[in-house]
Amino acid sequence: MEKVERGIWYNIVLFPGLFLIWLFNRCVNLIGRDIDVIDASKVPFDNLLKDNLQIIKEEFEKVYLSNDLTNIEDFYKVNTDIGIDNQWKAFPFLMWNNTFERNIRLCPNTFEVIKQIPGCTSAMYSVLLPYKHIKPHFGVYKGVMRCLFTLSVKKGGDCWIRVDGKQYFFEAGEAIYFDEVFEHEVKNNTDEIRAVLYLDLFRKFPFPLNLFNKVLFYLYSHSPYMKTIINEYQLQFTDTIKSHTPVREINL
Repeated sequence: MEKVERGIWYNIVLFPGLFLIWLFNRCVNLIGRDIDVIDASKVPFDNLLKDNLQIIKEEFEKVYLSNDLTNIEDFYKVNTDIGIDNQWKAFPFLMWNNTFERNIRLCPNTFEVIKQIPGCTSAMYSVLLPYKHIKPHFGVYKGVMRCLFTLSVKKGGDCWIRVDGKQYFFEAGEAIYFDEVFEHEVKNNTDEIRAVLYLDLFRKFPFPLNLFNKVLFYLYSHSPYMKTIINEYQLQFTDTIKSHTPVREINL
């Protein structure tokens, strides 16, 4: 598939943006909010996900059976080779507060649940095909926390994520919450798919770090990088992209 040209502005703003993110991450470390994995029992909406597991799973299965998933590499480019084998697929609803209207129409009940999650800025179905291994890698921005809520995985199978050297196994109906800036890797060493509802959650910080985080989030969500991701997804579908409601915070 032909890619959207990133252009000169992408490179001009890249390095100043990375410096601001590095500075923000240092501040997070200094105030003692550098947390790798959060206990699910301390997350206020964890029961909301569990209570709606069947609703979310039913809509996911319709998408999966209709072959509506997209290779992650076809729109969500990263600077590694973790997605180039077409074994990692996705179906986005929300990305950095930009909504994918076509996908929401196909899965309205799932999106109703997503709207009830405080601080949710990104959301998608994420599927690893059998024996897919996402090699160790790390993100760059501590302003959000990642949630992987398992919809489908082989029971008792060897399917796990390792975050900061600690291993956690995926279990249907259970969520794993972690900071993706820590090195992490994922492996589905089974003969079945692993499907999750993948969420990013906007973190709450004390003043003035909360303002710094909001500014960074705004700049990133309107950056050439994010516009490229959205445009590349639009190449595949006649879709409408809209800006979501103002982002809320969650104390994670």
